[in-house]
Amino acid sequence: MKNLIRNILKEELNIGDQILKMINNEGLLMVCRKVGGIKNVSKMVKMSEIDLLRKEFVGKEIDVRKLEFKIQVGGYDFTFKVKKLNSYEDDDFLEISFDVLYGEVTLIMTTDETYDLLSDEIKDLDVYWEIRNEVTEIIDEYFRKYFKEIKLYFFNGFSAEVLNM
Repeated sequence: MKNLIRNILKEELNIGDQILKMINNEGLLMVCRKVGGIKNVSKMVKMSEIDLLRKEFVGKEIDVRKLEFKIQVGGYDFTFKVKKLNSYEDDDFLEISFDVLYGEVTLIMTTDETYDLLSDEIKDLDVYWEIRNEVTEIIDEYFRKYFKEIKLYFFNGFSAEVLNM
């Protein structure tokens, strides 16, 4: 009987480790879906929700054509990397900073020309600021859907900012 109780307690103590292994194997999104949201995951692994997001996103390359959610990307095809996630708990606000690593845009509605998003040539276009804003809007929409799916809400919202365009 003692061994049974000891094993049960041992299993309960290791739930955090099991959840972290699941996150490594399946991703934070899938684990949040299974356990009812990021707040539950946070409690199980004894990490803040923001730290879980940092672990999941900071430093990882993400291709907009291979996202977990269907997002309209138009003529954009790029890969980005989250550089920073800053949480402002007093304001209940999250700031996401990212770099575009590589990619291109095809100006479908105008010239139908394709431009490298990181080229100097694109910065000379009249629509450069619109392109920059649309890149940010794609990332913003992705995180908006992701946060909704993992049941993470910010009273004052969040913002995404491209650093290298």
